[in-house]
Amino acid sequence: MKRDFLALHACIRICACVLFVAAALPGQAHTDGPEFIESFDTQLTMRPDGSLQIFHDVRFHPHGDEIRRGLFFELPDEVGPLSAFTARINGEDIEPDLDDGAIVVAAAEPLAVQQIHSMQVSYLAALPLREVSGGASALEWRPVIDQFELPWRRSSVSVSWPDGPAPQALPRSGERTGNGWRMAFGTSQDEAAGASGSEAILFEWQPGAFPDSVVRKHRAHWGWRTVLFIAILGLWGLVHAFWRTVGRDPDIGRVPASANPPSGISPAAARYVERMGFDTKAFVAALVSLRVKGRISLDPIKDKKKLDIARLGSGREDASPGERALEKALFADSSRVELKPGSSVGTKASSALGKALGREHRGRHFETNSRERVQSFVLGAAVIFISIGALISELGGVIERDPVVIALGFLGVAAGLVVPLIYFELMKAPTRAGVSVRREIEALRLYMSDSSPATSSVDEFAKLLPYAVALEVEEAWQARFGDRLADTEGSRAADVVAWYRRIQQEFDSTAAIVTIIAASAATTSASASAGGASAGGV
Repeated sequence: MKRDFLALHACIRICACVLFVAAALPGQAHTDGPEFIESFDTQLTMRPDGSLQIFHDVRFHPHGDEIRRGLFFELPDEVGPLSAFTARINGEDIEPDLDDGAIVVAAAEPLAVQQIHSMQVSYLAALPLREVSGGASALEWRPVIDQFELPWRRSSVSVSWPDGPAPQALPRSGERTGNGWRMAFGTSQDEAAGASGSEAILFEWQPGAFPDSVVRKHRAHWGWRTVLFIAILGLWGLVHAFWRTVGRDPDIGRVPASANPPSGISPAAARYVERMGFDTKAFVAALVSLRVKGRISLDPIKDKKKLDIARLGSGREDASPGERALEKALFADSSRVELKPGSSVGTKASSALGKALGREHRGRHFETNSRERVQSFVLGAAVIFISIGALISELGGVIERDPVVIALGFLGVAAGLVVPLIYFELMKAPTRAGVSVRREIEALRLYMSDSSPATSSVDEFAKLLPYAVALEVEEAWQARFGDRLADTEGSRAADVVAWYRRIQQEFDSTAAIVTIIAASAATTSASASAGGASAGGV
């Protein structure tokens, strides 16, 4: 019995040890993984001329996964132009590679794994100081170790000024060391003390400690500020004035509902005049109109996502000029066509309809005001030119910059592009004849949008169906007749209603035709973009 108790006690102790080790492993993985940075020490030396010598001393442990031949990390972008790069790995000179703001230090051959290697990188920053309040000059440095997702153990930043003036303000953390300062970072316990290497380190020197020529300053350049402000405001003001002069749509006033379509205006033309432009639904409205007139068959095939269209003859009614242009282009080579996504036949027919509608209604029922459009783009280009000149002037000179000018420069470039584009469509405006037609179009829309039960025959439903499609009131128009569409006995439009009911049962509405025509057969190639840390192994 005693032996059993001792055996049980031993098993409990073993299990407790195993659980303790297992619990400790996640905490050690951050610093003791197969690949880690043993130390990353940075020495910054401020020279009397205001330049900064930067030296990184790194020890790392590769395993052939991420770290194979060396390391890479982003270079600082707030210390002015960089030059004089040198690098060594394990005491051998390496030619560093600069890649889009990062430095890559890699040996010619893969490094031995499971052992510590050393790397030294040195370079010079020409203008590391920037002016702060009160005319003081400041050096800001963010520890490089903060970039790495690789596990790391220790890091430090040291700043010295052996032959130059001492700073008047040092970071709150770290320790003073004669003509220098040092701060060490670490993982685990040190992290709890706030020394994780993620905060920027800031030093300040009193005004006049360094020549003004080596301190990056922010100066108010009122000349550029004024020019850019006037250019941006003037662009918007002039383009808006153009619009108020020629592009504002007149108010059509209150319109009584009417069951009569606009005189001499086809369904596609009604949409074209109202929108003052052509789109896919105008094309669909023309096809539905030709089907209602008995000139074509129009059958969507859901599974194959295509339209089967056949020419039937002269039909019950004459086609409008735009519809005749569509028919001519659609059946140029055959009396039966299939419209599939991206079909060239459909594209040609749509283009022919659009051109015919343009010849018939542009200038008669609305004006595009092309002169004002061109003037808007010319003004926009002038503002972009001025803004780019201001940006070159500010960003090209490293010593003195005006952040307001830089912001206005980018705003000017954006305004020069966006403002003319916004007003491009707004510049179009209806003529007096166009206003009259738009009143008739709105009267018809009000009539077809009325949810009251219809008292007229289903013949009226078929007659106005293309207009319902064009004016986007098809659902309300169909709901107005409800179950009465099932009773077409004696109706001249029985075949049209039967055709529409088939589409309704399978597709809900003629939106299926819009979808098929609007679809484009395009292959999208996805390009993979590599994400992750801004520093790591190579």
